[in-house]
Amino acid sequence: ILIVTVILTGCSKESRAKKLATLDDLNDPSVTIGGLTGSVHEPFIAQVFPRAREKQFNTFSEMITALESGEIDAFVHAKDNILSAMEETPGRLRMIDEPVGEAMAGMAVSPRTKYPELKSQLNAFLKEMKESGELDEMHQRWMVDGRTEMPDIPVSEDPVGILIVGTSGELVPNSYYQDGELVGHDIELTLRFANKYNYTVEFRPERI
Repeated sequence: ILIVTVILTGCSKESRAKKLATLDDLNDPSVTIGGLTGSVHEPFIAQVFPRAREKQFNTFSEMITALESGEIDAFVHAKDNILSAMEETPGRLRMIDEPVGEAMAGMAVSPRTKYPELKSQLNAFLKEMKESGELDEMHQRWMVDGRTEMPDIPVSEDPVGILIVGTSGELVPNSYYQDGELVGHDIELTLRFANKYNYTVEFRPERI
């Protein structure tokens, strides 16, 4: 479950930011709210803030920059990512701790994949991870405890194929670079899946 909320800056346009203290304050024609194009967060803007103006961005970092410059007054995103951004830059961002809504996070499979069994494998893998408690353990480690160490997951020496996986590469703690290496909750989950079903993975950071 993805908890979606709104954050504001306390740095630029400070006096205005102080007036935007609740979700009701944001539902106003004078307010501009940012969202990621095509994301699960985007529909909540129109649903919860129908009177506000909406501006779309391609990346999380672009929204942060727009927020700090005053181009937008707030943005909608996943709470875990927002909390990580607030820890990285103390005092620059402020969160309205009222949930905008909830959305399911998932892993998508291309309808044109050359591996017809991939979707069923992925569903079985996630079911097994959930039932064994490993998925909850990963969530606790990355999302709650803020751990950043990637476990040692063996790479197949004789893979059945290569999975091309698109990821943002900029969302802590899901998918981000640490000392030049792609790490995070989503990266670990993908590598665990590849190990179980004997794939290798080629990550391609995309503007998503």
